[in-house]
Amino acid sequence: MKKRSWIQIVIRIAEPYQDLLAGLLALFGFTGFIQDPNALTCVIPKQKWNGRSINKFDSLLSKFKLEFPSLDVSYTPVVVHEENWNKKWEKQTDIL
Repeated sequence: MKKRSWIQIVIRIAEPYQDLLAGLLALFGFTGFIQDPNALTCVIPKQKWNGRSINKFDSLLSKFKLEFPSLDVSYTPVVVHEENWNKKWEKQTDIL
């Protein structure tokens, strides 16, 4: 069985703006949003992260920066491979 890969993107953005940005990113196929005070993390299937989607993503962030010029918005993409976390946990834990 082929393992799926995802692009995990950490967007450094202030918390009050994260819900709005997450809603916009969901329209582009991003999922799995995690919020913390200084960043919004989201994922998209690797096969959907291509030249066209990267350009759309960059365009969206540029428009977001124009709307909120005081924000410093930057991001870092990382490839994440599917993993059976339950199996990994079972190996590391003494089960009674």
